[in-house]
Amino acid sequence: AFESIDEIREPMIHGYLEELMRKSASAWFEEFSKMFGGAKIHGAADFGTLEVFQRRHIFVHHGGIVSRQYLEALKNFKMTVSLGDELSVDLDYVERAATSLASLAHSIAMCALIASSATDEDERRVTETEAGELTYILLTLQRDAVVDRFMSGFDVSRVKHTFSREQLKVNGWIAKRRSGRLTEVADDIEAWDTHASDDRFKLAKLILLGKDDEAVNMAVEMITQNRLSEYSVAMWPLFETISSAVFAEIDREDDNVVDSVKPAPPLAIDDASVGGASEQAVEENSEL
Repeated sequence: AFESIDEIREPMIHGYLEELMRKSASAWFEEFSKMFGGAKIHGAADFGTLEVFQRRHIFVHHGGIVSRQYLEALKNFKMTVSLGDELSVDLDYVERAATSLASLAHSIAMCALIASSATDEDERRVTETEAGELTYILLTLQRDAVVDRFMSGFDVSRVKHTFSREQLKVNGWIAKRRSGRLTEVADDIEAWDTHASDDRFKLAKLILLGKDDEAVNMAVEMITQNRLSEYSVAMWPLFETISSAVFAEIDREDDNVVDSVKPAPPLAIDDASVGGASEQAVEENSEL
């Protein structure tokens, strides 16, 4: 029926996916894990993730009433509902479900990218850069809970490139700070060795430890030396606690400094800041 391998490939893929989709969510995640060399997919076995799929089945097939199948599928967890109870979905549930599914999706995507780029150094570098870009974008969209869940389960030691690895750490800590739970990782931040790191990570450590005066002085010095862009200070959530003080100090010292510093994208590995934004985005921002 087919004239080439290329013609066979697509129906084989569709057939495989169709068969897989008939299985449970747990089976999907197990298959993904095997496909990606046994990588751990964060959230795949969490109650919050698995319950979303089961609640969907309840509403579609059982009128929102707890069934034996629902209880059986979640038997490994402590349940607060019983057979015959009516389930509901409110805004709070939808937000929690979206967070669970988004962090799971990001984990699957990163496992896939890391597995596919394992043998190519350049591809691996791009993949790891994209991971930092993703966490930055999510932070700017106020999806702090997604970043927190994603980074809490993501094995950052798998990231080979130092810059990307440190960048991911920082964005994960920013998400903790925004949720008022920075104390949970205070010891990790204190023990973070930045002596041989890029100065932007030394600055990040000062900010995360709440050493605002030192951080402001260092940020101003780096800006005047063109080692940090004002764009980064304005846009990267890391600086949201000190950005006003940084700009006030710049204006106080020299009113012309603001116009003399060229904006630079927060993500560029070699010569920009740490936050994360494409060159195209910066060019568009400059045009605006």
